[in-house]
Amino acid sequence: MVPTRFPAGFADIDDGHYRVIAPRLLLEEMAALLSGAERDRPAEGLGRGGARRIVLAGGKAVYCRKYLRGGFARHFTYDLFLLRPERPIHELIVTETARAAGCPVPAVLACAVEDVGPFYRGWIVTEAIEPARPLIDALGGAAAADRARLLDAVREAVDSL
Repeated sequence: MVPTRFPAGFADIDDGHYRVIAPRLLLEEMAALLSGAERDRPAEGLGRGGARRIVLAGGKAVYCRKYLRGGFARHFTYDLFLLRPERPIHELIVTETARAAGCPVPAVLACAVEDVGPFYRGWIVTEAIEPARPLIDALGGAAAADRARLLDAVREAVDSL
């Protein structure tokens, strides 16, 4: 795999075919999670597969998402990607850079990349933010003034990025 500089405090376990990147203190726990059956269990939610809510041994809730293809390519390469650097690693770096700059984004707790010939599969684990819910749900049940306030808060968050 291609060497990558990840954010301070992160380390990896790499056997040449499978790589897990996580904060040093969580590396073993995240490697166990992302190499077990839990990573491929059916996910909840809409979109390209959704995300699975998992409660870790210590009671902390996280979300695990497997990267899936969209559009026409999904018919041929469902969960396989070709271009490097790998999307999960790129998302980890971008998200942690945004967090370090003060943007309100969930922490990435781990990502994993599995080589499959010239392709790869990927997963990402993020902290659960309770009680979060999809934006569309919050907008759908709100009065016009509340929707405007909510959309203002979204605009401010996007501007901060």
